[in-house]
Amino acid sequence: MKNILSAIFLFMLLSACETPVKEYNIPYEKSLVIESFISPEDSVIKVSVYKNEQVLIKLPSESGTVPQLNNALVELSGADHKVQLQWYRIPTGKFYSENGVEKPVFDEGYRISAKSFPIIAGETYTLKVSVPDYPEAIANCTVPLNKVSLNNVETIYAEKNENSTLLQTLIVKYRVNPAPESYYNFTVSFLQKFDKYPDLQTTTAHQLLSNENISGNFLISNKFSFTELMNYPADMKLSKEYFEVKIYAINKPFYLYNKSLIEAKRNEGNPFAEPVLTYTNFSGGLGVFAGYNSTPILTIKIK
Repeated sequence: MKNILSAIFLFMLLSACETPVKEYNIPYEKSLVIESFISPEDSVIKVSVYKNEQVLIKLPSESGTVPQLNNALVELSGADHKVQLQWYRIPTGKFYSENGVEKPVFDEGYRISAKSFPIIAGETYTLKVSVPDYPEAIANCTVPLNKVSLNNVETIYAEKNENSTLLQTLIVKYRVNPAPESYYNFTVSFLQKFDKYPDLQTTTAHQLLSNENISGNFLISNKFSFTELMNYPADMKLSKEYFEVKIYAINKPFYLYNKSLIEAKRNEGNPFAEPVLTYTNFSGGLGVFAGYNSTPILTIKIK
């Protein structure tokens, strides 16, 4: 029976290979893809400007970045002030390999000092981007008014041995005054310092939370879990280990955009998953213009 099923499957596969593939014209319109996040705490305002491509999936270059358009007119305006952001491209000091050749990685985009255009909580701003031969893209962003404070943060730490590894976990609780459409981003980093190694070993995780995660007066995260090896090489000695916690009050576009990216990432490699539409708040383009407030970094020492 097994041989018969194998023969039937092989016949179906060969038959499918002989079937002509139909060509489909995928609807395509040229548009700009823009990303910018603004906050009263930032010293520099940055905007990234890309173009969409006539493909289903756009793969980045080997450097892990997608080249930006350097001929855009980027204007940011508030209630009574308008500025034009300038193009910049500077080396990061990092390199990537392409066809065996080491090439520098650049930090690029459009920027302006926040001293020239201070961002104020509760205010609404407009970002307008235009490039020759592309539709003009416009989006509005209202920066969250609610402040975030380390005084309202509580954490629950635990560790657990599991199959020769040590599982470090942290639950973050943030005291809030429940309000309609409140959104937050909890970021936790697990850092380790080893003797004789100058660089910190860092793992970072994020969680997006909303009013649905409020219990009583607390916004409670799911468990952040990080795996630590228990057996180190002889020349390595763990000298320092700690968490860093940062909480962001974010607006709705920030929440919806990043939530859609997380869902799309979760479906990668699954041909049966439903397509996920990436959220955009731009008219005439794609991408997001969003705002946030944040706490200073809270450090929690383990050892």
